[in-house]
Amino acid sequence: MSHLNDEELLAYLDDAFDVTARTAIEQHLGSCATCRAELARWQALFTKVAALPDEAPDVDLTPLVMAALAPRWSWRAWILLVVQIAAATALAFWLLPVFTSALGALDMTPLWQEAARWINEQQAALTQAAGQFESALVTLRASQVVELQPTEWAFVLAVAACVWLIGNRLLLKEVRR
Repeated sequence: MSHLNDEELLAYLDDAFDVTARTAIEQHLGSCATCRAELARWQALFTKVAALPDEAPDVDLTPLVMAALAPRWSWRAWILLVVQIAAATALAFWLLPVFTSALGALDMTPLWQEAARWINEQQAALTQAAGQFESALVTLRASQVVELQPTEWAFVLAVAACVWLIGNRLLLKEVRR
């Protein structure tokens, strides 16, 4: 048998082994001076700890410890939460017709018709707003209007997002422990 590790020695001191394992450990301790010395060191340590006076601390550190142990939500956790909610919602809407047709009791036609009506209203309002924005751009002088391709807009938005994240110390934030 090789030397006993600290976990085995502590479990032996706590009487956590069954009779067979405890007998094997005691036989090893009888023949191994190194493990006996390590066991004696652990016993001396626990004796010293038990002899310490039982004094209450001057300051209650419970609120500080609990605040340090409280989970902190990072922006990555929020993004993950939003993605998970979106995925669960998409899955629910994808499976909803399957369940309704399987049950046969729910008629979703009025709901889908109302959703389609609302989407059409929003699309009409968005089209009207885009038309007003376009007419406002036409009134501006041509030198003031910058036309960018979709990939250029994506690059500009990505740079703006990085600048915003750095400015708010979210992108390059150090992890505090």
